[in-house]
Amino acid sequence: MRQGAGNKDTLEMRVTKQVQEFLSDKKNAEKAANDTIAYYERRTGDDGMKSIETRIAKAQQEIEDLTNAFIEARNALLRANIEKKMNEYEILLNDLQGENRKSS
Repeated sequence: MRQGAGNKDTLEMRVTKQVQEFLSDKKNAEKAANDTIAYYERRTGDDGMKSIETRIAKAQQEIEDLTNAFIEARNALLRANIEKKMNEYEILLNDLQGENRKSS
């Protein structure tokens, strides 16, 4: 094994341990969950998109991104908040698709 690979593994282990210790504090985990949700809300905020199809595509992409984040989440609180946000997007998606059918 090259020395650089060993250093990378050691660094990765340290970072993982620090994140685990940080998230083991309930207040830190809650803050991380809230910050993650705020990030997704900023990414999906209404930026003047008028097309229902575009909004549907964006909602579908957000659901996919949240699904990936849920799979990678190691903390139950973070997972619960992501799941809540996913449910909200599924409702939004259903509403948009219904609106789209009405206008077709």
